Amino acid sequence: MSNERDELARVIAGTRFKAGTRRPQSSLEQADSILAAGYRKPRTITTPEELDELTAGSVIRDSQGGLWEFRRKVSNKPAWWSAHLAGFWFSSNISDSGLLPATALHEGPAS
Repeated sequence: MSNERDELARVIAGTRFKAGTRRPQSSLEQADSILAAGYRKPRTITTPEELDELTAGSVIRDSQGGLWEFRRKVSNKPAWWSAHLAGFWFSSNISDSGLLPATALHEGPAS
């Protein structure tokens, strides 16, 4: 098992009963505990506008499995870098190439 999976399993097991009781927690209480532990469903990006909303440092996986990092702005637009395509692309280029939807694997800090 992966460390993340083991950790999540411990969180789930720890949510089964109210602390110090044998009273089961509701599914909503369990969900609150899992969210408090840091779980977040990865965001799906479907438009170039959504790509433009991400901040520098963000990393996405495109629909073909390629990885992209938003490194800097060029002409006031996010420039996405990809090792597999060796260069910078704008959000519209990624979209026009049929590489959306994408999954945001990491979102950079708020700007």
